[in-house]
Amino acid sequence: MQYNDFILKVDEQANSVFKDIEAEHNFEYGPEFEIAICKLLRRFLPSKYGICRGYVVSRDGKKAGDDIIIFNKDRFPTIRGNNEDFLKKEQVPIEAVYAYIEAKHKLNETSLKKAISQVVEVKKLISTRPKIQVNPITQSSGSNFPGIKKNEHKLYPNYGNPIFTMIWSKFSEGTKKSAEGKDVVNMVGSNLEQLHKNKDVFAPDMIIAGEISYTIPAIVVVDNNARKGIGFQITPAPYYIPSKGIDHVTQHSLKYNFGIALIQLLWAIDWIELGHINYQSILVETITESLEDLLRS
Repeated sequence: MQYNDFILKVDEQANSVFKDIEAEHNFEYGPEFEIAICKLLRRFLPSKYGICRGYVVSRDGKKAGDDIIIFNKDRFPTIRGNNEDFLKKEQVPIEAVYAYIEAKHKLNETSLKKAISQVVEVKKLISTRPKIQVNPITQSSGSNFPGIKKNEHKLYPNYGNPIFTMIWSKFSEGTKKSAEGKDVVNMVGSNLEQLHKNKDVFAPDMIIAGEISYTIPAIVVVDNNARKGIGFQITPAPYYIPSKGIDHVTQHSLKYNFGIALIQLLWAIDWIELGHINYQSILVETITESLEDLLRS
């Protein structure tokens, strides 16, 4: 593995963090697992990324989501200024959001459908924020990214501020109420297939079904030259973009799932360059309303 088993070490650290937190809290009830993921992310993510639980909110007051938000805390401090008190819920402007994570203690047919629905609504709301243009030469969204090789630009969106979304569970069970790998993979696959049939571009980018399976965005190409008949070449991508042929690939796996989740998250948010909140508009509206109130009095 690259960088002296980097992803293995990340996975081991992630599991160690979960065990430490589980020894102190019971993941079975309430927001404990959400808080555990928040604490895990705080240990792994660079300091510029803020982490909170709550909702993404648009300029006109529309809200979506109810779980974990990763945002730019250097440029967009949250209203509460809670110093990452994960028990409290925030409202984060859509312009400030890098990623949204639906955290589920156990993923089953019911909780998966609900999580997908939440992600879809978050993505829909985020899609209303102004798009940041991508540099057509480097195919990067800004100067903080060294550029993308020409043959890799198809892995990225045509704008620089997408949102990355994930569903992350500690445990999972399939439609047959079992934790067997095939059953869980089939449950995840059938739910995503329905989204694909509906051509839903707001599907989650990634799903971690406990330590049973993971789903990542990828380009899949049939390899007719494979040694054992027909094979596949899988090229991972940071985001699910069906218009570019980036689909979901679900893999039964008993190793590295949490490490894969963190590396995928880092890859996706590292590329994003956020826009700006229209502070002038906020001031103009507020001052105008104040003047109108004064004139009426």
